[in-house]
Amino acid sequence: MAQRHQGITLGILTALCLFGLFFGVRAITAPVPEQSLVADPKPVCQEREVKAGTKVGPQEVTVSVYNAGGRAGMASRTLQDLIEKGFSGGNSGNVEAPEVKRVQVWADAKNNPAATLVARQFGPGTKVVAKDELPGIGVVVVVGPNLDGMLKDAPVSVKAKVDSSFCSPPVT
Repeated sequence: MAQRHQGITLGILTALCLFGLFFGVRAITAPVPEQSLVADPKPVCQEREVKAGTKVGPQEVTVSVYNAGGRAGMASRTLQDLIEKGFSGGNSGNVEAPEVKRVQVWADAKNNPAATLVARQFGPGTKVVAKDELPGIGVVVVVGPNLDGMLKDAPVSVKAKVDSSFCSPPVT
């Protein structure tokens, strides 16, 4: 009787192994799907148009921060500070910009209201520089070696002086 139970157990285990082997080989040799198995991430920003006179606040602005100075971690710290002030975070990293001594704000146009709002976070004298190509998405902040932080009582909004557009977080 014991040999009979052993034979049945061995038969069941063999069937399970063959079953697993069949489906394992089938899964390994199956073609790779052309579409991503992971859903596409939401876009970090979308173009937003504003009319002259419209107020623009930090929650409407996506900011990327790049370090042009030698102090490690300045870009990520500055980006985190801007996120804490309500801005949407974009990219961060390093960039070659020896002309930046303290901080500059780069945008597609000097009169971009989003860039003006970001520049005011760093105090008077912060330049908005118009660039054709930006290293990141949204308004780009380039921090230099002499950056000493942001204003504690910076404005929370600005009025657009002209009709403009900028990168804004998508509305969910």
